[in-house]
Amino acid sequence: MDDVYPFGKSYGKASDRNQAIEQSHILYHKLLKCSSESSGVPFEVISWITLNEENEYDPAKLKALRRLFHPDVHGNLPLLAFILVSTAQLYIV
Repeated sequence: MDDVYPFGKSYGKASDRNQAIEQSHILYHKLLKCSSESSGVPFEVISWITLNEENEYDPAKLKALRRLFHPDVHGNLPLLAFILVSTAQLYIV
């Protein structure tokens, strides 16, 4: 990948698979701080990105996000699943 910051500077460097995994790990722990859960990031935390201008969830975006991340039975996103989804499509060999 040519771009050092494919997800923007706030995400961090991700010009190769290892950097992307490291940055996903860092982001996951930042998201974990937004909740009281310790077993995983609640899906609700990342669902905030689907809010529209009226502060309502966009149903189509929410459905697509749920299909992408597959929260567990408790509605949490385990670390491994988060990293796999965050990096797999970019760096498939």
